[in-house]
Amino acid sequence: MMPPDNLQEAATRYVSLGLSLVEIPHGSKAPKTREWQKKSISDLEKAKAVWSTPRNIGLDHAHSGTCCLDPDDVPHTYEVFEAIGLPLDDYLNADTPKIKGAKGIKPVFKMPKGITLETKKLAWPHHEDGKPKKVKTIFELRGAGGQDVLPPSLHPEGIYYQWVDAYPESYNDFLELPLELLNLWQKWDFYLPIMQSVSPHFKVPNVDRKVKREALTIIQQFNESIDLVSLLEGYG
Repeated sequence: MMPPDNLQEAATRYVSLGLSLVEIPHGSKAPKTREWQKKSISDLEKAKAVWSTPRNIGLDHAHSGTCCLDPDDVPHTYEVFEAIGLPLDDYLNADTPKIKGAKGIKPVFKMPKGITLETKKLAWPHHEDGKPKKVKTIFELRGAGGQDVLPPSLHPEGIYYQWVDAYPESYNDFLELPLELLNLWQKWDFYLPIMQSVSPHFKVPNVDRKVKREALTIIQQFNESIDLVSLLEGYG
């Protein structure tokens, strides 16, 4: 099936897949509508009306039952995932629909049923010429409360978002969130000090080399022994 070449066609096709959409100004990445999380669009006729004029399309994860891994700073994301013993390439190359924007590839997954995953963000101070510049986002696990811009929306830098490999033809094209990423999401506070310690500019209290080695050992043992059924049962 050929991808749609206009926003209205794309929006109606997404709704037909069972996705809930967010109206975003054309050429922008963020919704401007107040409390947009309560105003997502899943009705076909309403989608036709809203996107009868050029507007970007956002995927409302909470109401679509989806989530996304967004490596904003790809090199540092690789370092972080290596530090916590997770294979980033496996997720970026997963056989699930993936969005290509200005900075790279974002795989989109289905949220496990019965679990609400709020968006998590890893960020740390960004330095230029040895001086603090600003806080820089490294990666996000984007879920409930978050959205991702869908193709063929227009990026602020003037490029168009695209699907990598193929346009999703069914909701089942989206794979369920990999178990290791579910574990990272659910155990975020446990992993956070190790992830922050990768930054050369982030001072993490009480994380010396011995503690870090011990934590990594626990992470590796947990990752190797984790069982999907027991994990899901543990979270209802």
